[in-house]
Amino acid sequence: MLLGWCVDMQEVEIRFNAEISDNDGVREFNCAVEYPASLEQFLPQELLQDNISPEVIIRAFSSGNGSFSTNSLEQAEVTEIQIREKLQSAYEEYIEWEQRLDNWDGTGCMVC
Repeated sequence: MLLGWCVDMQEVEIRFNAEISDNDGVREFNCAVEYPASLEQFLPQELLQDNISPEVIIRAFSSGNGSFSTNSLEQAEVTEIQIREKLQSAYEEYIEWEQRLDNWDGTGCMVC
């Protein structure tokens, strides 16, 4: 079963593509995440490396893609919310950086 949803933050689109599969009678909840590569430098360190725990596996986010998997619907929901919050923070940092970049003109003058 495939599920998908999209978060649109102004001009930035982030997609969560969920899949529920059955592995020898055990349900697996997998989710691929697509985000703009422009957010890469603002992602928290914990999303940039594999994070494996007994509850969930989060694969390193890189080049606009990441994913996670778990055997629990509840854990899938919690992980999705946590990742959404981290991507929202990365987006806010990106917007702040863009605004600073737009405001900086490099024409300051210093008299010694």
